[in-house]
Amino acid sequence: KLLPMTDTLDSWLAMLSERGFIFERLEGGEREFVFKHSFIQEVAYRMLLQKHRVELHRAIAHAIEDVYKDQLEEYYERLAYHHQEGGQVENAAAYWLLAARRSRMHYDNERAIEHYNKALALFESQPLKETVEWKVRCTEAYLGRALACRLVGRYDEASKDLEKATQFAQEAGDPALLVDVLNRRAGWQFGAHPQEE
Repeated sequence: KLLPMTDTLDSWLAMLSERGFIFERLEGGEREFVFKHSFIQEVAYRMLLQKHRVELHRAIAHAIEDVYKDQLEEYYERLAYHHQEGGQVENAAAYWLLAARRSRMHYDNERAIEHYNKALALFESQPLKETVEWKVRCTEAYLGRALACRLVGRYDEASKDLEKATQFAQEAGDPALLVDVLNRRAGWQFGAHPQEE
């Protein structure tokens, strides 16, 4: 999608493959070229100008969204990464939240916590900290991370995140969101299992 497979591109890829820099593999029925060593990838990446890197990350994110629009769930982490590196903070944070939820639904709670951390770091970096939407998203992120922390036995962290979720829900002025957070808090105090939430 980004670079149509032309004879010139094919010849460059063949040369890089012959010299041992990259190898080709099929991923989901599609051709994918992978650097043989992460060091080679890092050197090639650093040779790109910052402006070109940002543009490339944005183009990759948009290409993934276009090509895989019917199966985006499988690409949430990649999309979050490319949007973040492309300077599209709101999109990146949204995809980190989606990736966190997906990880939680697959019982990979440690990974979910990592994704929630990335989303929250992006939310904190945004200048729009007083908008209702920002407060709602922060509520969702803190609540999600609290659920994941509770499931892995990190009760103190879960409790702190639940307090923050309550605070943001109150500040957002969204009664339904606040009721949801308070119901979860009450359920936890009376022994409801967080996986059922």
